[in-house]
Amino acid sequence: MIIEFCTESIVDAEKAESNGANRIELCTNLDEGGLTPNVEIVSNLLNTIKIPVRVILRPTNSFKLTKEDFKSIKKSIDSFTNLNIEGFVFGYLNADNTIDIKATKKILALAPTKKWTFHKAIDSTRDILEATKSLEPHKQIDTILSSGGQEKAHDGLNTLSAMQSTSSKTIMPGGSITWKDCDTFILTKRFQALHGRRIVRI
Repeated sequence: MIIEFCTESIVDAEKAESNGANRIELCTNLDEGGLTPNVEIVSNLLNTIKIPVRVILRPTNSFKLTKEDFKSIKKSIDSFTNLNIEGFVFGYLNADNTIDIKATKKILALAPTKKWTFHKAIDSTRDILEATKSLEPHKQIDTILSSGGQEKAHDGLNTLSAMQSTSSKTIMPGGSITWKDCDTFILTKRFQALHGRRIVRI
């Protein structure tokens, strides 16, 4: 199972690796849901740990993509080109809270060799199972991070299970899951990845 630790701290990422995390999602401004870190932080992290790193691409805390957001995302990807990042994390919606497939295709095309996670924007969609299905053709996206449409993943467990049943992608529960209570998800044997800021003890 992939245990993905979400952090904005290099020190905490190091501790998480030592305590069993096997992938890092790197952000800044986690109190705003996670924004894109600068290239220096990403580079320093990659020089500090050995486990894979995925970097969030989110210039603002909105799930609606503007032209300026797209320019910022492209600039970020260009700056990360020479770094050994496993992949990126992103997610954008239309005004009607369906997946913005046009934006999704444009962003994926900026880094066609990388792996991608579609993040918790999916929890704000009007129909989470339809949203999950709409991502199915996009093979670069191998993971969908979700709390099943709830604030806490434990409350969305049934929806998360339904999402996994309808998708070939890895549905990765995340949302207030800690190292103390993650067994709830492990014991179902339905999920191949878990995500959180306290998913391992640090």
